[in-house]
Amino acid sequence: MQELKGSKKILLLPGEHEVTIRQGGYLDFSQKVVLQPAEKQVLHLTLQKDARVHLPTVTAEVKLAITPERAAVFVDSVYVGHVDEFNGVGQALLVVPGKHHFKISLSGYQTFESEVTLTANQKFLLKTDLIKAPMTASPPP
Repeated sequence: MQELKGSKKILLLPGEHEVTIRQGGYLDFSQKVVLQPAEKQVLHLTLQKDARVHLPTVTAEVKLAITPERAAVFVDSVYVGHVDEFNGVGQALLVVPGKHHFKISLSGYQTFESEVTLTANQKFLLKTDLIKAPMTASPPP
């Protein structure tokens, strides 16, 4: 998890927040935090390996061509990473041959879901552009 090391941080408004940390191959870490104005908090955590994740010996290869590239990727309800980890030269998602449910999710966009059946050694390109979610107006006070 190099994304938030050093001077990188998340800026949040004062109040209560649920912070969730995800890393492919590990269980999600969630914690509620309550922030006061101008308060800084540092979360120290250790991620636990996800026992549902196994490296297959026979695989199919899935490349992703999805925008925005920062969207989260879930395969069979397991978080595996972000789109930009599976879209470049030498980058692909290796999965066991068979039927898989893909979910691509990013806050502010409609979630994309697709069922794909893959054969051994198959190379597959999953391509889409996420659609911005409609803005919901707050009711007047």
